[in-house]
Amino acid sequence: MTYGAYMMDRLIGFVVLLFALALPATAQDATRFYHMVRSAIVCPANGAAMPDFNGPQCKAQNTDRIDPQNRVIWVRATVDLSEDVVQQAKPLALYLGALASSEIYWNGERIGANGAPGNSRQTEKVGLLDVALFVPHTAVKAGDNTITLRMANFHSLIKLRSPFHYLYIAHAAPYGARHVQHYIPALLTSGAFVLAALYFGMISFGKDDEVSAVFIATMALFAGLQLFFESLRVFVPYAYPWQIWRLLAISGCAAGFSISMVVYLAKRFLPQRWRFFSSATLGLVCIAFLIPGFDYKTLFILFGASCVALGILVLPAITNAPGARATLLAVSAFFVLILIDRQSFLDRSFYLMAAILIMVLFADQARLLQRITRERHDLQIRAKALSKALAQSTKDEPKSTRLAIKTRGLTDYIETNTIARLSGADDYVELTTIGGKTFLLDDSLNALQKRLPSSFLRVHRSHIINMPHVQQLKMPARGLRMAVLKSGDEIPVSRRQAARAVKSLEIFAAPQENAL
Repeated sequence: MTYGAYMMDRLIGFVVLLFALALPATAQDATRFYHMVRSAIVCPANGAAMPDFNGPQCKAQNTDRIDPQNRVIWVRATVDLSEDVVQQAKPLALYLGALASSEIYWNGERIGANGAPGNSRQTEKVGLLDVALFVPHTAVKAGDNTITLRMANFHSLIKLRSPFHYLYIAHAAPYGARHVQHYIPALLTSGAFVLAALYFGMISFGKDDEVSAVFIATMALFAGLQLFFESLRVFVPYAYPWQIWRLLAISGCAAGFSISMVVYLAKRFLPQRWRFFSSATLGLVCIAFLIPGFDYKTLFILFGASCVALGILVLPAITNAPGARATLLAVSAFFVLILIDRQSFLDRSFYLMAAILIMVLFADQARLLQRITRERHDLQIRAKALSKALAQSTKDEPKSTRLAIKTRGLTDYIETNTIARLSGADDYVELTTIGGKTFLLDDSLNALQKRLPSSFLRVHRSHIINMPHVQQLKMPARGLRMAVLKSGDEIPVSRRQAARAVKSLEIFAAPQENAL
């Protein structure tokens, strides 16, 4: 079995396991009594007395449109209970989720309170975001039962589009027990996010690779943090003003995940344009925070990032770039699921798809690291062979320390370690010392090269340089390559001699300080 087939087999098994584990929770849910209140009558409060819900000031509304922000309201809903439900021994509970403090009445009998509604910020006592109250068995009757709420919200940081989340009746259960079933598939991915963040964080630490795995680590980190904040409501009861901060954290994590995904994919498949795609994603994130509703903000961020990611991957997939098609398939599934599963995408589907995408990127990164490792190994073998050859040539050459030069019938002797460079010019050679003196020699570069020690390298057909006196090599991918001497002179380096110049500079790094 190939490595890619092995990873695909593990991926399919992982997805099947997640959905198989999610099925028992759904089946168990179907056996329990559950009645969601979808509509209610809403009246403004005039004092503490319960209003006439048939009055002209009262309006029928869907529960997701109920708004107690910066005011006090009364809400009345009706629940029809069958005789079987009333006769069951299991106690019933009222579950309420809203950014408001509240008083709750069942058939006119007060059964509890969540904080204390008030007419101002000073008089309101802040309640919890989610509350569950037992309904006394004596207050329950077969047929229509009325639920009445007095609600107020004067402590929200900002005004929300939908501050009323749910109101339903069900068999009593511990805090969060019913809601946690909804998050089971998503919670199963938490371990994958933690392991991915740790693994890719460690392998990218201290490295400066062209495509760094650190962006996969940040993807996993932000997805894991988003799951933490998303599921926090299920496990920890908190006052409703903290809901704003939780929503901001979820949107911020979605933005971090999206930017990390786009930066990684752009650096991996279109590195020359990664700044453009990253800037586009950052612009979409800024636009998203102008959209009303935190769920819509978060969905827009993830949807926009997936569109940018698809734009990155299309051309590499067409040209069959390694890893591009598998990644395109995963991002396409991510994109499609946002469109067809908007209701539960942020609660469950996002985390499943994020885990699958990270696994695909993990497989691609593994293949990439294998290729880089092989290339580095081959480079090390070639470098050792070159070093051995250079060392042997150095050993075989005579260690001449003086060069005899003839100028105008006279013979001078120059210490070779004081020579910086030799340049061919027409029928003579110009010799330059490290002190800046020049000599015109009646000789050829070819003849002089045979008499010079191995520290001299012919980097160009017209130039020989003494490598210990090289300060820097400029080796751009395109354009003219130059050797910068310690004197500041720049000598052209031919493409053929570039690799040897780099290796020679490593060998002959010790500078010579004598000057002529």
